Amino acid sequence: KTHLFGATSSPACTMFALRTAADDHEEECGAEAADVVRRDFDIDDGLKSVSDTDEAIRLVDATRELCQRGGFKLHKILSNNIDVVMSVPPESRCAGLQRLDVGAGDLPVQRTLGIEWDPVSDEFLYRVKVCNKVPTRRTILSTVSSIFDPVGYISPFILTGKQILKDLCQEGYGWHQDVSDATSIRWNGFLSDLMCLQTLHIPRCYIPKEFGTVETRELHHLSDASTS
Repeated sequence: KTHLFGATSSPACTMFALRTAADDHEEECGAEAADVVRRDFDIDDGLKSVSDTDEAIRLVDATRELCQRGGFKLHKILSNNIDVVMSVPPESRCAGLQRLDVGAGDLPVQRTLGIEWDPVSDEFLYRVKVCNKVPTRRTILSTVSSIFDPVGYISPFILTGKQILKDLCQEGYGWHQDVSDATSIRWNGFLSDLMCLQTLHIPRCYIPKEFGTVETRELHHLSDASTS
């Protein structure tokens, strides 16, 4: 009846348990809620978008009920719509929204699967911490690895830092060895640009507001290989 947290099998067991709950309680809670649990959860985090506020409220209620029947408590709920947030009991909202001022209608920036998200503007943000330590192979690796970008929005920028690290490895630098003056200049330029990421706002939705019904969606991505 118990699985170790962090064991190799734990994620698979988690998803199996959630999908079993969806199968067992789909008839009582509805096919939409069951599909959310099956298709829109990554381990213990769920993300779902719908176009209508009333539909969102119904879907949240049904999904909470399904999880409850399966022995899970669905909480830390967040939405970019104030009416959806207010439909959820305070104890089931995410941190920072449990004492929400309804009149203010202000939703704080939250983390969604590790990415900063501003629910009001519906944009993704980046918060960075600049390392002021002497540049070495170790400190450079630590700084570059600390930039969390699972979707790859800023991968062209991160690549610049990785190229510096790659050059250090090829030149045989040790973990704690001070880098050359030329590399230090490159690295300080990267750190200076790193602070600019805090001004970068990426819209979560590609579709403009009031665009109307979208019949088909296509996303084309063209790239080329590089020697570096």
